[in-house]
Amino acid sequence: LKHRFELLKESYCLATSITALHLLALADLGMAWLPDHVWLKQKAERAAKGQGKGIASKGKGKGGGTWVFVKNDAVVKPTPRVKSKGGKSSGGKGKGQARTTPYSQLSEEKKAEIREKHEARAQEEGREHAGDRFFLGTLKKRGRFNGWIVPSTPGQLPGNVKAKLKEMTATQKARAEERGHASKFDEGVIYLRMSDVCEGVKVDPGDKLKFKVYVDSEGVGAYEVQLA
Repeated sequence: LKHRFELLKESYCLATSITALHLLALADLGMAWLPDHVWLKQKAERAAKGQGKGIASKGKGKGGGTWVFVKNDAVVKPTPRVKSKGGKSSGGKGKGQARTTPYSQLSEEKKAEIREKHEARAQEEGREHAGDRFFLGTLKKRGRFNGWIVPSTPGQLPGNVKAKLKEMTATQKARAEERGHASKFDEGVIYLRMSDVCEGVKVDPGDKLKFKVYVDSEGVGAYEVQLA
């Protein structure tokens, strides 16, 4: 059988095309076609595990692939590419992924579009500015789109803001306990949406900030946020 395979391999190296008859002959010999990157990956995996069963021989074919000879009942299956968080594929280098352009580098037209969406969302949430005074605080934590600020003097917040902050704190605490994250809950913090940070300002946990406050259907938030 191996002799037949060697003869068949030589004839296919000289052939300019593969016909349906050739494919049937290969199937009868127990051969299968694999793309090169799949064959090389499976070969490396088998070598690492010290296994030699499955593929006995290799013959080159057209189209960036490989004809493989399958021993016994071994089945050659392409290794699936598992998608991880962020949309990256573990089988590639992430080519073709869109890059996020910093807000400060966007065109004025795009900035205006983003501001309109932001204002529409704020209006939908029932945002109301609580005066025009700046308050001080420290950025406790942040993600890509939001964060939380610990106010330096919560007692100086307007009465309606303190009432909303107390209500929001109770709601957030209940959610944290329900999800088993009570130990990670921060009490008395003010919500920060990154789109409310002044243009060109970069904030990180631990930064001292100054900001104005608003109330909405969700609780209390900060806007016009900048470094103190």
